[in-house]
This record gives sequence, C-alpha cells and structure tokens, in this order.
Amino acid sequence: MSQRRVFRRFVLPISWLLTGSVIAVSLVSFAFTGSNSANDDQLDPTGEVPAETVTVGEATVENTLAITGTIKLDEAQTLNAPVDGVVNWAFVKPGDNVSKGARIFQIRAEIQPEATDTARSADNGSKSADEQHQTPAKAVVTYHDVRATATGKVGKLAIALEDEVTKGTALGKLQPENF
Repeated sequence: MSQRRVFRRFVLPISWLLTGSVIAVSLVSFAFTGSNSANDDQLDPTGEVPAETVTVGEATVENTLAITGTIKLDEAQTLNAPVDGVVNWAFVKPGDNVSKGARIFQIRAEIQPEATDTARSADNGSKSADEQHQTPAKAVVTYHDVRATATGKVGKLAIALEDEVTKGTALGKLQPENF
C-alpha cells in the first residue's frame, strides 16, 4: 500500500474519531458537573438596586426670584358708531365687565328713500307739471348693535341715550383685560 492510501484509510478516520471523542467527553462533563463554584459566586445576578438612605431633618426651604419690570394694561379701545343714527339703547353701564362680542349699544338708523311719483299720465308718455304729484316715502328704520371688540371693562361713555351720532363717532372706551 502506498503511503497516501494509508493516510486516507487509517490516519484521517482515527484523527476524526479522536477529535469527536474529546468534544463529546468535554460536553458531557460540562453538562453534568458545571463550572467552578468559586467563579459562580462572583457572577450571581440579583437584580436588586441598593437602597439609598437619607436622614430626615428639619430645615427651611427658600426659593426667591427677583424680577424688575412694569406691568401695564393694554390701551383702551374706542367704541365707534357703525352708522349715522340715534343711540336708543344701552345694554351696559360704565364699569360693567363684558366679553368679546357682547352688545353695548343699539343705534337706530332711519334711511329716507327718494320720493315716488303717484300720478301717471294716461299715455305713459310725457307728464305735465299738474299731473306730477310726489309723495314722501316712509323712512326705512334699521337697528345696528355696537359690540365689544375684546373682553374687558366698559369705561366712561361719551354719549347718552337719544343722542344723535354720525358714523365713526366715539361712543365710549373699553379697557381690555390683557397686559
């Protein structure tokens, strides 16, 4: 037999058998005997956090903050008349607190429409001066509310009930609650 054949036929199978046997013996010994017990004590996980202790005592807690500055209210807002007319109702008095959108005044506005012709000629053509007769039309009355533009306190009023106002006239002041 050649040397190569002996190596393949006897040496390799015996070396594989010895390597497998060593691995099997080490796995069996590790499974049934475990590792060194001295090393196990050092690596024992407890999952506990050591408790921190603090002694209780009586003391005064001080927390101060010093800031310099001035607190100012927002500027008072002017309440203006939305139309020409007569102030006929006041829903609030000076000093009352109102919310945004609350009614403060009501203004009665009368709009005079143009005069209408009542007599017409029979032929719908030209009209003579005698046949033309104009009657005044009835005034159209509308009511307009003056509403609060912000939440705040109603200030001094510049008008009284039944006063005539023009569009944009200052009716009073409203002091907002903002700083």
